[in-house]
Amino acid sequence: MCQNQAQRDEEFSDVELVQAVIGPCPKCGAEAPAYSPEEAEALLNFHRDPTHPGKAILAYIRELDYLCDNCSAALEESAESRRSHERYQRLVSTLLTKELITKFTLGPSFEASDPDIEARNLNEWDWARDWTAGRENVWFYGPPGLGKTYMARCLLKRSAENGRSIAEVPAAKWLQKSPKWEENTPFLAALKTVGVLLIEDVDKAIWTVEGINALWELLDARYTANRRTFLTSNVDPEYFLGPGGSWRRGDNPSRANAIAERLLPLHRVQMRGTSLRRETKSSADQAETGNQASDAPGIGP
Repeated sequence: MCQNQAQRDEEFSDVELVQAVIGPCPKCGAEAPAYSPEEAEALLNFHRDPTHPGKAILAYIRELDYLCDNCSAALEESAESRRSHERYQRLVSTLLTKELITKFTLGPSFEASDPDIEARNLNEWDWARDWTAGRENVWFYGPPGLGKTYMARCLLKRSAENGRSIAEVPAAKWLQKSPKWEENTPFLAALKTVGVLLIEDVDKAIWTVEGINALWELLDARYTANRRTFLTSNVDPEYFLGPGGSWRRGDNPSRANAIAERLLPLHRVQMRGTSLRRETKSSADQAETGNQASDAPGIGP
């Protein structure tokens, strides 16, 4: 039987053998591609079983399902997307356990952002959507209620989806922990090395000399490790870094220069306009005032 099969195989070229058994793609029905002699020979050699030389090559190949190139690529893309999502979920779980992020950190997304807020700073939102995790640190600043933290969190989420570790900490909370910097607690140690760190509301913290020195130590460690840092504030960075800035106070006024150097290269994102929250509250207050006036009892003659 094996000899007869071998004889039949010899009656056909490699191309004819392959084309005889590989039919349409079982997923989309696309016709099988035409194989060159070299491709057919390579396919047959790949599927030959050296431990069973008498096994019919045609029957062996017939047992296999061959997807077309498009379906194969789509299947691989789907599998990779699933693996990427699983990695992302494991990363998020670890970061939450270590208290490096909160449940609010990864809530924002570009898809769910408020068009009214974006309309106030279209160029900045276009920049954010095109952002990739390069070498730049970023300082988001401007009046409250314009989406600074939301935008920063969108970029944090994108970083995490790409497999980078992230952390978010309000500046005031970090300053409370910074006296323990010498102890190198797990939380403080992690802030030195996470891929992207967001320090929120820099202007709401009370910066003592010790706090400024601790900030320099943090940024110096991150600069050495080539990590990215985001900061948010309601005021211009020059309020801290410029001549007479608050980080120039104390016994080491040059520390502000050292901090600025550790933030290089620095991209500044200035958000302009009035707070949407403030406008919404003002409209609500006006409406409430109007309702109270209409409900007031009339004055008789």
